[in-house]
Amino acid sequence: MRVKLSILFILTSFVLASEYNELCDKLLEKFSHVYGISKGDIELQIYNSNYKNKFYNDKGYEVRLNGMYNRLGLTTVWLLYKDSKGIIKEKIPITLRVSAFFDVLIAKENISPGETIDNEKIEIRRLKIERGNLDFFRLKDLPEISGMVAKRFIRKGEIIRDHMIKEKPFVSRGSRVKVKLESKNFDVMTEGVLKEDGYLNRRVRVACEPAGKILTGVLKEKELVVVELQ
Repeated sequence: MRVKLSILFILTSFVLASEYNELCDKLLEKFSHVYGISKGDIELQIYNSNYKNKFYNDKGYEVRLNGMYNRLGLTTVWLLYKDSKGIIKEKIPITLRVSAFFDVLIAKENISPGETIDNEKIEIRRLKIERGNLDFFRLKDLPEISGMVAKRFIRKGEIIRDHMIKEKPFVSRGSRVKVKLESKNFDVMTEGVLKEDGYLNRRVRVACEPAGKILTGVLKEKELVVVELQ
């Protein structure tokens, strides 16, 4: 009797371990696709795995991430059990902690606001990120951020994140420009001052002289904003 119970326990443990491994593999595959890294760079800690060994069709369950999938750390995913028609029959939450290794871009030196980002100011470092948003730049983003400028002071050794940099403006805020006011009946040329950084062929706010009225137009040239009057 004890032998039979031992065999049953071993078989049950083997089945549970197999199901757990299958769950881990599905989770790793899902996060690998979302984060754009290999499964081997992702670490998972599952705090509850009380999913049921039931199947409404031969496909088993589907893993769905919640709206915070772009964060690392503690999160919840859902296992969706569907029937053969694709109708969800049951949803089971799984709580887990996600961390991963990324090749991130680090400031090699202090970078002042308005200073241009280039390869000389950046180094690549492989780090384990355990929590927070995926708003940092990685090795693959290097061509994208090269030539952009710092929005604020970036300290040496700091991970470069999206909110720290911006596209280099075509014309800086505070610059004097010519303002062309266009309407169906007439055009008027005046001057003004940009109230924000200007980018070619994009909308920008300008304070027109002499009254200082703020209008929105399109930056057509380095020193020309065109405002269409209604």
